[in-house]
Amino acid sequence: MKPVYVSTNPHEKAMQRALIQYRNPKNYELVREALEKAHRTDLIGFDKMLFLEDAEWGEQVREYVSDDAFVDMVIREFEARDPQKPLFVFGITMQNHGGYWIEDFDATVDVTAPVFDDATAEQYLSLIRLTDSALQRMIEYFEASDEEVVILAFGDHQPNLSQETDEALGYPTYLQKHTVPFFIWANYDIP
Repeated sequence: MKPVYVSTNPHEKAMQRALIQYRNPKNYELVREALEKAHRTDLIGFDKMLFLEDAEWGEQVREYVSDDAFVDMVIREFEARDPQKPLFVFGITMQNHGGYWIEDFDATVDVTAPVFDDATAEQYLSLIRLTDSALQRMIEYFEASDEEVVILAFGDHQPNLSQETDEALGYPTYLQKHTVPFFIWANYDIP
């Protein structure tokens, strides 16, 4: 019979629970710590991982790393890569994560349609404008590259705005709130 490891303190119990619920983003740091402690970072599946504490990210929007800072990181990683190996970056950004009711946020989008008379919609759309700018900068950078580059961008759900705004946007059901568009861009012709 194989011995079973029994955690000896609340932090180790939290790591065990995080491993069971490893898909929850709130558990990523504990999962990483647990796998490092068990000398099993091979289970993570990447040569290199960057978490919040692993780098000086720079600009923040609200309390999150900005999408501009994320693009800076992608470009740094691309420029520092081994040119003989492909580079795969799977990045999760949080700049646009809800909620959208931060009082001191300086919205750059003014929604005037009565159905969208909602400060949360203005904040969300202002954040999307920042994301558009960051994506444009990343695409312009990689357009100039001689390397073949593919960018896939997607979200994990629609924003949580007011019920009235959701209905006006046509997201009245749970399933529709979790159906998201995506785009694929490449600096070369793809079939």
